[in-house]
Amino acid sequence: MKFNAAEFIAFAQFAQDRDWKTKKGLQFSYEVINSGICLLPESGKKRNISNSEILKFCKIFSETQSKLTSDYKELFNKSYLLAIAIEYCTQGNE
Repeated sequence: MKFNAAEFIAFAQFAQDRDWKTKKGLQFSYEVINSGICLLPESGKKRNISNSEILKFCKIFSETQSKLTSDYKELFNKSYLLAIAIEYCTQGNE
């Protein structure tokens, strides 16, 4: 499934209250904000994922459809973005 950053962020905002886990089983939560996504990983240390990182992620995902974090080497928050993308694709196929 291909999507752009605006579609990804719209889904992320819609789904932000769900229980989230990375592929490795790490729990996290997040909130969509104007500048991107405010992430709260299991460690409890909040950090922001910028809109520019989300844009890069969506571009790579739409081109490759890859569900492997190793294909997003230059992105720091790939495991969290990938969890949201996989859920988005699952929802789109229902």
